[in-house]
Amino acid sequence: MDSTGDIVIYDTGDGRARLDVHLDGETVWLTQAQMAELFGVGPQAITKHIGNIYDEGELAPEATRSKMEQVRTERARQVRRTVSVYDLDMIVCYWELFVERISRKDKFIHIERDGLGLNPF
Repeated sequence: MDSTGDIVIYDTGDGRARLDVHLDGETVWLTQAQMAELFGVGPQAITKHIGNIYDEGELAPEATRSKMEQVRTERARQVRRTVSVYDLDMIVCYWELFVERISRKDKFIHIERDGLGLNPF
């Protein structure tokens, strides 16, 4: 199947989430705003962690980032903006950090409960 330039729309059906995914070749591309929506965090968190992933050399920008032109409405006029998009490798890498952070936070909450004698187990 040739999927170059296709847009696939994922919708939860209950109106809680909708994600338009750009397919190009064999990978998926998301903007930072789309990643923020996907993970339920603010765009600033995505920006920070993507910067850390690049700074630590875990992924290379030239291999995982591209530019895409978007047309959107701003104050009743159509404008074109160039935005960065990130491939599936970056999305998975961020997801791993996201899960790890939740896991650490959950462990911290359990430690706090144990320390205060609040853990009923």
